[in-house]
Amino acid sequence: MAGTVKSCVPEAVFVAEAFGLGEGVACGELCECVAVTEGSAAAECVFVGVGDGVSAGVGVAAGVASNGAEPAVQTTLGRYFQGINDHNYAEYQSAHNAQEQATEPKSAFGTGYGSTEDSGMTLVALQSTADGGESATVTFTSRQAAAASIDGSACNNWRVTYFLVPHGAGYLIGPAPAGYKPTYSDC
Repeated sequence: MAGTVKSCVPEAVFVAEAFGLGEGVACGELCECVAVTEGSAAAECVFVGVGDGVSAGVGVAAGVASNGAEPAVQTTLGRYFQGINDHNYAEYQSAHNAQEQATEPKSAFGTGYGSTEDSGMTLVALQSTADGGESATVTFTSRQAAAASIDGSACNNWRVTYFLVPHGAGYLIGPAPAGYKPTYSDC
């Protein structure tokens, strides 16, 4: 990264006067992934301190009913998204239970997520399930090579419910119920 990194205010605009730009720079949606770096005539937003520069932190939307599972769910989902953003199959798989791990070989992961970068991950609903797990609904934006997209678009907005099963003191992503389909639209 070139230049000095300065933290921004979450969900706000950082005034880039310190960089001599004199204009506000929008820095993103999640409080843990906003910063501005000096480097050119146009300051760019960067994600501080995680992986290849894109934070996979999962924020929590206002109004989401909190329960004791929330931190462990955020950890699992963060590992899942970090694996995607870092293009790290082992990290991605570590967020899944054995049944789900068996459904996606490394070659399919590379084809499906090789160019993907997810951002703006926000937990918008969290509910306990009858089997002791959690259903966690997350919204996020996915940018990828158009050829690798579900619909040929280089940018999709997603709303996905992950079905998490207990594992030790935490959770792993388990299979979705038969017939479940996530929703998406082009950015």
